Amino acid sequence: MEKNEIIAAMENGNYEIKHAEDCSCSFDFRIDGCQIIEDVDGNECWEGMVLYVGDEMIAEKIRFGESQMLTDVIGPDDIPDEIWDKMRMSDMVERGESANNDTHEANRRESLVYWLNGLADKGYRLMRDNDRGFANEYTVILVSPKTDPDEIGDDWDELDAEKWADEYLYNGDAATEAYNSAKVI
Repeated sequence: MEKNEIIAAMENGNYEIKHAEDCSCSFDFRIDGCQIIEDVDGNECWEGMVLYVGDEMIAEKIRFGESQMLTDVIGPDDIPDEIWDKMRMSDMVERGESANNDTHEANRRESLVYWLNGLADKGYRLMRDNDRGFANEYTVILVSPKTDPDEIGDDWDELDAEKWADEYLYNGDAATEAYNSAKVI
């Protein structure tokens, strides 16, 4: 498309703004004493909005980043402020939300489940202590195969790797504060 066509399309409302994200992070979970350590090697992890005119990507606005043009046919000043405003994503993170994009969180969870399944294959038990019995107050526990059976609570629940990962990653929601923790015994 030529400059005049792109500008005319935007002026006539013939454009689309689409959410886009990507994550190439790698995650490393390990046990250090009685703690679970989580390392992430971030690489090309982003989330933003992309402006399209027809099938052509024109510009992007990345959360926590700068706007950039994806074409050299027009410049940033050729895009009306109202369109830039529609492309803006909030930098505010509400309780229960992640500052990371959904792909990042899915990759994180998948890596954690894989790691937990490996531990279970080595004899670890994946458990949950419900503390006071509230849905948002609990401790997820990795029980080493060397743990004295007397250290395991009678009321602890045995979990599969996916459920344990969900409980470990839970950080509340808009109405509920999470009072969860994790430990290794």
